[in-house]
Amino acid sequence: MPDFPIDQNTVKKVQSELKGLNIRIQRKLVRQALRQVGKAITQVQKANVLWDDPLMRRAIKTTVRTYKRGKTIWMGAGVLRGKTVPETDYKFYVRAFGYNQGWRPYPKGKPTGRQGKGWRKGLRGQGGPVIYKTEYIDKGYRAVVPFAETIIKATVEDAVKNLRSANG
Repeated sequence: MPDFPIDQNTVKKVQSELKGLNIRIQRKLVRQALRQVGKAITQVQKANVLWDDPLMRRAIKTTVRTYKRGKTIWMGAGVLRGKTVPETDYKFYVRAFGYNQGWRPYPKGKPTGRQGKGWRKGLRGQGGPVIYKTEYIDKGYRAVVPFAETIIKATVEDAVKNLRSANG
């Protein structure tokens, strides 16, 4: 999954909005904002699954994690191993990324030097045509990244406004 950095001006604006709130509430609001961004990304990704695979659409999810005692918050969207696909079902994970990035089968007519059952062993990815390059995961990120900062700012501002009006 590609990384997208958030502009430092946006970070400062969000930090100034959250100033004066409890640390746990701050983390909760930022996580909520990142979930909104993730939801937008996964909607685009599911729309770009161009083949009839309901299992693949169900497996596209968002996860938000907090690291380093709350100093780092990470958001991932797509087919996330361990979250949506069991660790044991590695084939599904490989297939999901094979569709996204494409794969190259063994080029026909290339001598291998091997005989018998394992004649193609070690030769996959050496020059055949790219198959299934749909980039459904990357398209989701490219479509939402220009709006991600706006979504984060708006979500945090609304939540802070609601909290302060409730506390009076």
